[in-house]
Amino acid sequence: MPRFYLEAWADGNGRVAMLRRDGREVKTGTRALAVEKDFYTAESPEGEKDSTVEEVLASWDARGAAVHAAFLRGEFPPSAHQRTEFGLWLGLQWLRGRSSRQLGRESFDLINKLLVNLGLGEHPVSKRAAEGELQPLDKAVRVFRHPNGPSFPKSFPPRPESRVEIV
Repeated sequence: MPRFYLEAWADGNGRVAMLRRDGREVKTGTRALAVEKDFYTAESPEGEKDSTVEEVLASWDARGAAVHAAFLRGEFPPSAHQRTEFGLWLGLQWLRGRSSRQLGRESFDLINKLLVNLGLGEHPVSKRAAEGELQPLDKAVRVFRHPNGPSFPKSFPPRPESRVEIV
């Protein structure tokens, strides 16, 4: 969970009570609670770290935090815009974490196997690419592979004139 949300549950010293796996209760700060370094970081084809996903999530966390702060100030009922922003932020929480990453890996693998079984290599678009009829790779949307998860486009949504290259 994002830090702003956890802070709403903190005591006067900024600490949150939680249960350890062994069942004992401990109190801890919210800064590094349930945080894994570089969880959303991908590696570019050049070997550089890319934090695009983290930046997008931070942007949505800020939107959710603004609406959450309004709720805490007693501003209710929320406006249509606030409902949309908070609803999208809340929905995004379902896509975060290890279980979603595993589901993404399995889906990615299944789709690739399906494409291979359907003969993607014989598809007319693939033949056109092999014959050089499609645009050069430098104008393509490059896809980065996370070492622990599925790939994602470097620019999203892809431009209509772009094609995806898996690297």
